[in-house]
Formats: sequence, structure tokens, C-alpha cells
Amino acid sequence: MDPIESLPNKTLLIGPLFCERFIPLGISSFHEACNYVKNMPYGENSTDLPEKLFAENQGTCITKHAVIALLAQELGLEVYHTYGLYAITEEIVTGVDEVFEKYSIPYAVLGHCFLSCGILRVDLTANNLNGKNTPINSFLYTQKIDPQNISEDKDKIYNNYLEHLIQSDPRFRNTNKATLIWAREECYGLMYKNRISLAARKSAGETDNCKKNSSFTPTPTGSVYDEEN
Repeated sequence: MDPIESLPNKTLLIGPLFCERFIPLGISSFHEACNYVKNMPYGENSTDLPEKLFAENQGTCITKHAVIALLAQELGLEVYHTYGLYAITEEIVTGVDEVFEKYSIPYAVLGHCFLSCGILRVDLTANNLNGKNTPINSFLYTQKIDPQNISEDKDKIYNNYLEHLIQSDPRFRNTNKATLIWAREECYGLMYKNRISLAARKSAGETDNCKKNSSFTPTPTGSVYDEEN
């Protein structure tokens, strides 16, 4: 079953701000809104304000889940914007093992947002072109956050967790918080690099399919392909 189908559902209301964002798009229910946001392009927004999802026609785990959590509030549904911290691995993002070796740490802690409803977790960015090889299935810590105050909430949670980690895990005793933050940023950089690479390969595949389905026959010199190669 699609995880979205496990969430509560309700018809959108005329009047509330985020309901009115979706209704003109022909969307009439909470589930339809979730699917619409899930299928929107994945990409960084200029700020973490939820409205940027619509203004820029793209979003990350932050803005995608913030918009749906605010929509859930308008409909009285117990679906929440939740921030989770996880240990990134080579399985999730290719290349991060080199970062761990560089900073002499066993892993780096990264953050990710998703929807929560009871024990259910729904990630609207799963299978988006987000630079991850696999979805995140295990978290070190999770907490519901205010979708209108995202940056402040998640920064506080992250910094508090790093302080706890350094004090409680002997493997990090000789590591300071700044080092862990640098490692996190390098991991995010790899994620971005992988996302661009995946997008380029996808675009190239679509171009190849167009060529295969085209009636165009290349000249014996193959000049068209020489330019691409």
C-alpha cells in the first residue's frame, strides 16, 4: 500500500490558506495534495518558508512536509511535520566513507524531515531525485517541529543532539561540535553532487530514448553524434 493511503483523509475546505493553494489546482482531498507535493520537483528553496514550495515550484523535505503539515492543521488531521536525525552511511549516500575517514569519526549526523501520524512515518521525498541511494528507515532521534518555525527548531534540536553525542559516545569524545558540522556539510555536498549526476543521467537517458524513437537517420560521418561525444 502507498504510505499516503495510510494517512487520514479529508476533503479540502474553502477558505483556509493552504486549502486555497491546492483547490485551484483541481485537488480536492488531503491525499491528493500529498501526492501532488510528492511529485513536485525536488530542489532547494531560497528560504525554509512553506510558501516557497509554490512560489518556486520545487521543494526539499523541509518545505514539502511543512506545507502538508499546515494543510493537515487546517483540516484538523493529526499529521505532523517531524524532524529526524540519522547516521548517514555509504549505503544511503555514495562517498561519505571518505568524509568519515577525513575527520576520524564513525559516522556523521544529518537531519531529515517527514510526516508523522502516530507511529506511521511518511516521506514525500522518497524516490525523488534527492541524491540518496535509499530512503532513510532508521533515526537516532525524532521530534515534531513547528512548520512555521522550521529553521530555529531544527537547529536547536541538531545542536543539542551533537552535544549529547559527544558527551555520551566514547567514539566522539575527542571530536568537537564544529568538526561534526563540517562533516555534515560535506555529506550534504556529496548528496547534492549525486543528485546532479543522477539528474544528468536521467536527462541523457530521455535524450537517448528520443533518438531511438526518432525517424532521423544519421549521415555516414555521424557528425550529429560526434558533437555530443
